[in-house]
Amino acid sequence: LKMLSRSKIKKLNDLNIKVLLPEDLIGLKVQAMANDADRRNRELADIESILEKYKKVIDWKLLKEYFYLFDFDDDYNQLRKKYG
Repeated sequence: LKMLSRSKIKKLNDLNIKVLLPEDLIGLKVQAMANDADRRNRELADIESILEKYKKVIDWKLLKEYFYLFDFDDDYNQLRKKYG
């Protein structure tokens, strides 16, 4: 619910679409990695793509919560070092 409350409305032509923050999208990808280890490489590649695009505005404190919640501390630290 917190993810949805942080979402932003983006206008696309005549439509208003709710869009998750990049941090929350990454949080869902971290959860996907935790739920299925076979998805790890694909999700990490997606996370790196998101970080490459939004690295200047990422809330690293929020990201840390997601990674630490699922015991991916090392992944967080490596990504923070590379993109933060």
